[in-house]
Amino acid sequence: MTNKGKTRKNCIINKILFENQKTELQLNFYVAALSLLQAYVMVFQGKALVHQLHCQQIKIFKQFLGDFIKAEIINEKRQSS
Repeated sequence: MTNKGKTRKNCIINKILFENQKTELQLNFYVAALSLLQAYVMVFQGKALVHQLHCQQIKIFKQFLGDFIKAEIINEKRQSS
Protein backbone atom coordinates (compact mmCIF):
# COMPACT_ATOMS: atom_id res chain seq x y z
CA MET A 1 0.00 0.00 0.00
CA THR A 2 1.32 3.43 -0.90
CA ASN A 3 1.77 6.26 1.59
CA LYS A 4 -1.15 8.08 0.02
CA GLY A 5 -3.31 4.96 0.41
CA LYS A 6 -2.26 4.56 4.06
CA THR A 7 -3.10 8.20 4.73
CA ARG A 8 -6.50 7.81 3.11
CA LYS A 9 -7.16 4.60 5.06
CA ASN A 10 -6.27 6.32 8.35
CA CYS A 11 -8.51 9.26 7.46
CA ILE A 12 -11.46 6.95 6.76
CA ILE A 13 -10.89 4.97 9.95
CA ASN A 14 -10.77 8.18 12.00
CA LYS A 15 -13.99 9.45 10.45
CA ILE A 16 -15.84 6.18 10.99
CA LEU A 17 -14.61 5.30 14.47
CA PHE A 18 -14.01 8.62 16.20
CA GLU A 19 -15.91 11.44 14.56
CA ASN A 20 -19.21 9.53 14.45
CA GLN A 21 -18.98 8.80 18.18
CA LYS A 22 -18.26 12.46 18.87
CA THR A 23 -21.26 13.53 16.80
CA GLU A 24 -23.50 11.01 18.52
CA LEU A 25 -22.27 12.16 21.92
CA GLN A 26 -22.97 15.80 21.07
CA LEU A 27 -26.46 15.03 19.82
CA ASN A 28 -27.29 12.99 22.92
CA PHE A 29 -26.01 15.84 25.11
CA TYR A 30 -28.22 18.35 23.30
CA VAL A 31 -31.26 16.09 23.59
CA ALA A 32 -30.72 15.70 27.34
CA ALA A 33 -30.07 19.41 27.90
CA LEU A 34 -33.01 20.54 25.81
CA SER A 35 -35.43 18.22 27.55
CA LEU A 36 -34.37 19.72 30.89
CA LEU A 37 -34.70 23.26 29.60
CA GLN A 38 -38.14 22.69 28.11
CA ALA A 39 -39.80 22.75 31.54
CA TYR A 40 -37.95 25.96 32.41
CA VAL A 41 -39.06 27.63 29.21
CA MET A 42 -42.68 26.79 29.98
CA VAL A 43 -42.37 28.44 33.39
CA PHE A 44 -40.51 31.40 31.89
CA GLN A 45 -43.17 31.96 29.23
CA GLY A 46 -45.95 31.93 31.80
CA LYS A 47 -46.57 34.65 34.34
CA ALA A 48 -43.80 33.50 36.66
CA LEU A 49 -42.29 35.58 39.39
CA VAL A 50 -38.55 35.94 39.81
CA HIS A 51 -38.38 33.62 42.82
CA GLN A 52 -40.17 30.91 40.83
CA LEU A 53 -37.67 31.22 38.00
CA HIS A 54 -34.78 31.08 40.44
CA CYS A 55 -36.13 27.93 42.07
CA GLN A 56 -36.65 26.36 38.65
CA GLN A 57 -33.08 27.26 37.62
CA ILE A 58 -31.68 25.60 40.73
CA LYS A 59 -33.79 22.49 40.11
CA ILE A 60 -32.66 22.22 36.47
CA PHE A 61 -29.03 22.82 37.36
CA LYS A 62 -29.13 20.06 39.99
CA GLN A 63 -30.79 17.68 37.51
CA PHE A 64 -28.11 18.50 34.94
CA LEU A 65 -25.29 18.01 37.44
CA GLY A 66 -26.91 14.76 38.54
CA ASP A 67 -25.99 13.27 35.17
CA PHE A 68 -22.31 13.78 35.98
CA ILE A 69 -22.02 13.91 39.77
CA LYS A 70 -23.53 11.77 42.51
CA ALA A 71 -26.61 13.31 44.12
CA GLU A 72 -25.08 12.98 47.59
CA ILE A 73 -22.22 15.26 46.60
CA ILE A 74 -24.58 17.87 45.14
CA ASN A 75 -26.71 17.91 48.29
CA GLU A 76 -23.60 17.96 50.50
CA LYS A 77 -22.23 21.04 48.72
CA ARG A 78 -25.56 22.84 49.09
CA GLN A 79 -25.63 22.24 52.86
CA SER A 80 -22.02 23.33 53.40
CA SER A 81 -22.36 26.70 51.61
